[in-house]
Amino acid sequence: MNKQWDTALNRFLIYTGYYFIFVICLFATFIKEKDSNQFYWAHYLHCIFAASMLGKAVNKFIATNSMGLTFWNFFDLLQYSILLSGLGIRWFRTRFPVKFDPDQSDPAREAEGFLISVSATVAIFR
Repeated sequence: MNKQWDTALNRFLIYTGYYFIFVICLFATFIKEKDSNQFYWAHYLHCIFAASMLGKAVNKFIATNSMGLTFWNFFDLLQYSILLSGLGIRWFRTRFPVKFDPDQSDPAREAEGFLISVSATVAIFR
């Protein structure tokens, strides 16, 4: 029996599974470790996931010559670039720590939290 794996239902199930796993990992990582100043293995996993999915979205954008850009292609480009930006800020902040007055807030931490929150919200809306 020959199975067709490239059907609409199979693609839907695969992408839904990826997003479900992604959202669970995202929440588990950033809720559990929100007050830490380390870059854990899960952050590297998120970087690999986001970079690969961003590469796929860019390839799709290039293949359509930007004339066939759909809302969902743009949505994916936006989501993964925001996530990579937030993870980049976290990596930079953990590698090059700066001491702040306890009465002041850390702008890098706030920017990271904002970008990760936006990325998680966009992933849930997806």
